[in-house]
Amino acid sequence: MADSSLIPTKHLNLSTNFSADPKRRSSSRYFPYLFKFHVPQPTCVFCGSIETYHHFLFICRYGQSVWQYFKKIQQILECPFPRNELELFFELPKPPDGYYVRGYLKIWPIVRACVYYQIWLQRADLMFRPDLPLKTPLETAIHAASLNYLNLMILIRDLPPQKGYTKVFNVLRVLSDIRG
Repeated sequence: MADSSLIPTKHLNLSTNFSADPKRRSSSRYFPYLFKFHVPQPTCVFCGSIETYHHFLFICRYGQSVWQYFKKIQQILECPFPRNELELFFELPKPPDGYYVRGYLKIWPIVRACVYYQIWLQRADLMFRPDLPLKTPLETAIHAASLNYLNLMILIRDLPPQKGYTKVFNVLRVLSDIRG
C-alpha cells in the first residue's frame, strides 16, 4: 500500500494515513477565518497617512521638512533631488559639473543614510517612547548634520591623499563657501 500522505510521517512513527484522518482534516475548515482579521495598515506617526516606504521616503511632511535643510546641497551643486526609490538608492544624483562628481558620489550616501536614520529614529521614539517630546524638523536636521560631520571626518581621514581626498574636499569647500 502506497503512502498517500503529502507530509512524510514515517520517521515520527505515525500511521501512513495520518494526514488523511478526518479528525486531522477538520482543522482545515478554520483556515479561511485566519485571514479574515487582518492587522490594519500602519499609519504614519507624524501625519496619520498610511505608512509605506514611498510615504516615509518622499511624501511625509516631517521627512520633507527635515530634508529641506539638506536640499541646499543639491541646489548648490545643481543636481536634482531623487524623485523615487530607484533614483534614491541606485541612480545617485550627479552634478552637471564633472569636477565634483567623484567627491559628491562619496558624500551623498553618507548624507542620505544619516538623514533617514535620524528621521527613522524620531519615528521609533514616537512609537515606542511616547513619553519623549517630539523633536522639531530643525532639531532632527541638526542631529543628522552632526552625524554627517562625524562620518565625513572619518571619510576624509581614511581616504587616500591623492585623488579621493581632493575630490571630497573640493565638494565640501564649495558647500562651506556658500552660506545661507
